[in-house]
Amino acid sequence: MRQRRSGTGGVFDLVLEDIAKRVDFSATLLQIVGLAGCAPSVPREDSASVSFGNENEEVLLSKPANKEQLEIARQLARRDCVLVQEPPGTGKTHTIANLLGHLLAQGKRVLVTAHTPKALRVLREKVVEPLQPLCISVLQNDKQSQEDLEQSVRQIAVRLSQDDHELEREAGRLRQERKQVIDQLRETRMRLLDARQDEIRGVVFGGNDIRPIDAAKRVKQGVALEDWIPSPVNLGETAPLSHAEVVALYQTNARVSLEDERELNAGHPDVATLPTPKEFSEVVEEMAALGAQNLRYREELWDAANGLQNLAEFDGMLALATKAIEYLRNCAPWQLEAVQAGRDGNEAMQVWISLTELIESAWQEVQECHTLVMAYGPRVDDQRPPHELLPIVDEILQHIEDGKSFGLLTKLTKPACHHLIGVVRIGNRSPMLGEPAHFRAVRALLRIQILRQELVERWERQIAAQGGASFVRTKRQARGGVSTVCPPNSGLP
Repeated sequence: MRQRRSGTGGVFDLVLEDIAKRVDFSATLLQIVGLAGCAPSVPREDSASVSFGNENEEVLLSKPANKEQLEIARQLARRDCVLVQEPPGTGKTHTIANLLGHLLAQGKRVLVTAHTPKALRVLREKVVEPLQPLCISVLQNDKQSQEDLEQSVRQIAVRLSQDDHELEREAGRLRQERKQVIDQLRETRMRLLDARQDEIRGVVFGGNDIRPIDAAKRVKQGVALEDWIPSPVNLGETAPLSHAEVVALYQTNARVSLEDERELNAGHPDVATLPTPKEFSEVVEEMAALGAQNLRYREELWDAANGLQNLAEFDGMLALATKAIEYLRNCAPWQLEAVQAGRDGNEAMQVWISLTELIESAWQEVQECHTLVMAYGPRVDDQRPPHELLPIVDEILQHIEDGKSFGLLTKLTKPACHHLIGVVRIGNRSPMLGEPAHFRAVRALLRIQILRQELVERWERQIAAQGGASFVRTKRQARGGVSTVCPPNSGLP
């Protein structure tokens, strides 16, 4: 195992010099030369800590392992060389694949050699799949070997391009998770060991050591005789009852009869279903008040022969009346007036019916006008109210539908029409005089504003004046100069 630069004789001279200087020798080397008994004994760690190869925080084996493989990894950390000798099929290749994962986890580079390429190819298949791309195989010069080499080099280049800090954080997180899993396994194993040992560990009671089987027999014999004390019972805790209380308790055996015990053992009502002291007092007061009243008042109105067999129907009527009273108690004045109008008859109801008809008709007409407004986007830059502009628009529409033009004569005879045409915009353009649909869209816009204003005025007179919600004013249009108003929840856009 030395470099033969100065011939065989020089090698042995170097070996002799090394022997003269060295104090500790490899146990494997001493075993080979037959001096194993002279090797200094290396203290072995506790067998409990190496019973499971994958449960060591310092040694990370990527495949299932046993304590022998873990010991090999530990010997490699302390010695320059470790010789493993096993019969065929006993797991040497598995051990080497495990050691590769352990050494790579420490940031080392590993060179694996063998007498035949087949052994190295089998070893590469034994390596865990995430580490296989990191294994550069220099085997035979065939196609598969070349492809494996190219794939390994490509994967290594990809790994080198990743962020080192990110990989370190991920490694730290996985290391912490592995440590937690190992600690849980050890704790669980210790609990299991304690549970198994409890089967043979003696039970100390009153200073006497009793076998578990004898303790179990004693507990079984005391069933229904000595188990009347309610659990849990803490060791060393004083009894909750004094001696006098225990004596009084046993005296009840003579004073309490069998009927009393049956009554005491009967079912008790749920505490949550019992009335509170305040509720109980109210029920008592109500019963006293009913006892002082004449419960047979107007008894001629009751048919005793056809009385109800149960009060379910009466309870339903009472619940309905209570619900109606609660509703009327929280109503606004205008709601109470509407209810009273329904009681007074058709003449009083007509005021409210006309309001609902106005809302319904306004809604339908607004929907029809809204379609034209959305299609043409009209805008009227005039400060006059809509009800003054609407007759002018109707006159313009009639003039267009009659097939007349807007010339010098109409400009002199109908100046209001020419002025309105100048301040009307369809989108961002002037209206086309030969297109009546443009002015129908303008009329629809004005009609929406008029309907809203009429409905608001009616709403204010009939609803808001009697405590109802008032109308909501929106922002004034940028150029139209007309306030857009509508009652809340009216459904008008």
